[in-house]
Amino acid sequence: MHGQPTLDEPWVEGEILVQVKVGISVDSVMAKYQLTGAARRYIDLADSPANRATGALRWFRVPVPSGKEGALVVELARNVADVAYVQLIPKREPTVAGPPNDPCYATGCPTRQQPYMDFIKMPRAWDRTHATSNPPAIAVIDSGVQSSHPDMQGKLLAGWDYSNGTGGVSIPAGTGTDSGCSGGHGTGTSSIAAASTNNGTGMAGTGWDAKIIPIKFINSSCGAYAGVTLAQALYKARDLGAKVVNLSLMESRTYNQSTQDAINNLTTTYGILIVVAAGNNNCQLSASLGQYQYPCAYANVLCVGGSQTTSATRWSTTSQCDLNSNPFWGSNWGGEFVYVSAPAVSVVNATSSGGYAASSGGTSYAAPLVSGIGALLVASGCRPLEARQAITDTAQANDGWTRYGPVNAAGALTRRCAPGTSGWANGNRFDIIALGRDGNVHQMFWNNINGWQGWDMPGFPVTRPPAGAGSSPYIVWSQFDGSGVGHRLDVWVEGFDLNLYQMTWCDAQGLNCPGGATWSNWSVVTGPPAASTPAIAAKRTNVSASLRQDLFTRPWNSSVFYEQPWTSAGYYGWKTTPGGPAIGSKSEPSAVWWGASDNLLDLFVLGNDGHLYQNFLTGTNPSSPTWSGWSDRGTAPGGVLLTSSPYVTGSPTATHLDALALGSNGLIYQTYWTGAAWSWSQVGSGQPAAASGPTGAWRGGSVLDAFVLGTNGNIYQSSYTGGTWSSWFYLFGAP
Repeated sequence: MHGQPTLDEPWVEGEILVQVKVGISVDSVMAKYQLTGAARRYIDLADSPANRATGALRWFRVPVPSGKEGALVVELARNVADVAYVQLIPKREPTVAGPPNDPCYATGCPTRQQPYMDFIKMPRAWDRTHATSNPPAIAVIDSGVQSSHPDMQGKLLAGWDYSNGTGGVSIPAGTGTDSGCSGGHGTGTSSIAAASTNNGTGMAGTGWDAKIIPIKFINSSCGAYAGVTLAQALYKARDLGAKVVNLSLMESRTYNQSTQDAINNLTTTYGILIVVAAGNNNCQLSASLGQYQYPCAYANVLCVGGSQTTSATRWSTTSQCDLNSNPFWGSNWGGEFVYVSAPAVSVVNATSSGGYAASSGGTSYAAPLVSGIGALLVASGCRPLEARQAITDTAQANDGWTRYGPVNAAGALTRRCAPGTSGWANGNRFDIIALGRDGNVHQMFWNNINGWQGWDMPGFPVTRPPAGAGSSPYIVWSQFDGSGVGHRLDVWVEGFDLNLYQMTWCDAQGLNCPGGATWSNWSVVTGPPAASTPAIAAKRTNVSASLRQDLFTRPWNSSVFYEQPWTSAGYYGWKTTPGGPAIGSKSEPSAVWWGASDNLLDLFVLGNDGHLYQNFLTGTNPSSPTWSGWSDRGTAPGGVLLTSSPYVTGSPTATHLDALALGSNGLIYQTYWTGAAWSWSQVGSGQPAAASGPTGAWRGGSVLDAFVLGTNGNIYQSSYTGGTWSSWFYLFGAP
């Protein structure tokens, strides 16, 4: 297939863009598909030999029924005899690219005051998206927002005001005041995350076109309004439609279960990203030391420490930025709770008096920088929980005082999270299951008779699990050979409740299939104490032998690994084995049963040092597995560190065990083992910019295929055959 059936921005309804092939009439194409109306030339040029030679005169705006644009793009794309190219038409006209024109960012007020944006790599992130299409909402639970400020115009959605100390009252969109805490603390944090950007006024916010939900929770003395709890404000943020919540405040040094329950509800049930400030006590936060600061120490939040370089003036140029940035003098620190860092010194922010200030230091100003980045990720297609993973996975370097290091906005946006893909080959068939932007699970497959089939062919239930889909799908074929031939395909996704959900398809009865020879309904696989995207290894075996699948998962905030084996007798329960590598892990695990008899089970993970680590099963008792221990398998050629979860696959003939991963330079790499040594190489040439880590599958034991999601939302493929990878080529658009 070729063509573009979906876009990351609004498209024109009732028309699609078609280039017909040489000698083909656009009217004949329309007649073939029973399209009525008049096609119009897309490029207004004279009919001359020179223009005909370029193909410019073969581009047309073709009228189609409203709402059928994407489906007709897919249908016409299959007509390779008549159609050269087909896509949707973006609504937005071309604009001049470049940095925002806000004086504090671009030129000076009177001198340039936002060079720290270069340090966190915002310019390249903004090249990816401005969050213009359907901009996400950031709830700022703070002292309110001064709506008259020039940089808050058009940014404020309906909010909530707790200044009466009881249930509060609604703040109409575009209105509201700041209580005056610290000269306008809430106005300042809101502006850092989402000031009106590129408006020729004041400052730039990291979230560019993201919106603000102001929740006035802090009084003029910088304390919470009497009788109002943080849990109450969090639930209000949920009710008002927040995708991201910014908490630049300190609740207590004492744990509060009601607040933790509210955070759990927002994150695990509704998938909301909660970004919090680490606090300014110059303290190492540690459970073993008995040092806590809340909300930083709560589970399921992304806690941000405040950084500065050796001298605050060193923010002046990118070349002087120190990746191993130090905490500013007051920032709390410690990788147990403080996950990433962002600048906290000299951060420009709006004030309630209508002007601007530069912070002398404070994690309150670091957190909203990250909240704005989270909003950009949500706008690019990530679910909020995936945005958190993208931010931690792509941090710039280990700074020694946070778990992952300084945030890297460009890296996080390059790792665009959704939709993800997974594929498996069984001789003559591939399947790719993807999570679409609509939140539903979609299917695409290939076989050697019909080639690639379109998304959601008849029979696949386009649906989502009961608790919603919080992760990209993971899929596994279980192949059965011999008498009573049958095939089983299992799909797992993580719900927002942190349980795993499973759906199964079979083409014959008697294969332990809950739905018979069809798709089953979603069933819940109760998650381990803290779940994340699973890795599933399926043992492909003869019907006369036992069927086995193994689920692995790592909580997003730890290096503990859980395993749950399954056989025809059912699941055996989660086990805290085999644990993680000593260096720590920063990715989800990936596992595979492989070999001629599917008797080899291998588990891989990305270590905190950017290396690939392997562990393999030496005992096959599902109730008491025995593991070899973790081995460092190195990193990509030239010392390029890895940045994505690995994807592993093994050939059924036991000749190859392969791991694919995304390097820090944006390229996909492979390492494989053939019985003697591990060998690293780059996958393919002409690779598109990768938005997510790769997936892969062996095709019939002789060809290995790799798939990647591009930043343009399209899926690309490269094939390994005869020891050589093909160039990357466009496969089809993601759903």
